[in-house]
Amino acid sequence: MSDWIHPEWQAPAGVVSLCSTRGSDGRANSLNFALPENRRKLREGMPGAPVWLHQVHSNRVIRVDTDTLPETREADACYCDIRQRVVAILVADCLPILLCSKEGKAIAAIHAGWRGLASGIIGRTLQLARPGEWSAWLGPAIGPCHYEVSDDVQNQFPQSHGFTPAAKPGKWYMDLYAIAAQQLQTAGVHDIHGGSYCTFCDQRCDQDGDQDGNQDGDQKRFFSHRRDGETGRMAAFIWMT
Repeated sequence: MSDWIHPEWQAPAGVVSLCSTRGSDGRANSLNFALPENRRKLREGMPGAPVWLHQVHSNRVIRVDTDTLPETREADACYCDIRQRVVAILVADCLPILLCSKEGKAIAAIHAGWRGLASGIIGRTLQLARPGEWSAWLGPAIGPCHYEVSDDVQNQFPQSHGFTPAAKPGKWYMDLYAIAAQQLQTAGVHDIHGGSYCTFCDQRCDQDGDQDGNQDGDQKRFFSHRRDGETGRMAAFIWMT
């Protein structure tokens, strides 16, 4: 699975996490998980069919604590303490957040766009969580280098943390990673990993500020709605064996 990202975080044994990319074989839809046919192929390498949400940029969280799935899956986060149950999040600029308890007894996945962050989806998810320490991984999202928003978005956040003024009046560069990290810490999660990609410009910044990325012509590594308009979706997965 060379086209996949294997999160580097301190997940306990038995917790498996993966995040897809756009794919590097020249077929733009080979890893587009907005397509049902690509979702069906996943069942061969996972313990079961993933729980797919109908994501609507809300702060609604569903809980999977039995073998029976909720009938209503219009939500943007999923909490699960059932083993062998895969939960998934679709993204193409919004931030995928994977969570696991350090005891390895529960997991969660969050679709965090600006609306979800503004309405407290991280805190709502962790309110369902069992007491204890948690770890978080922040997957590929649009970076502050390209995520320009207007005053009406910036005004949704009570603090200016995560916003840098842009050259145009009334415009800001928004850092989804910084805002999510702050909200995770406020909710008691301090073991936070990831958060270094930009889906728009296809770069990854290392600790020295240098960048490396797949800049091979037009074959970008990530889907980006803001860059391409109509586009596919990547997926982040987590489950407990």
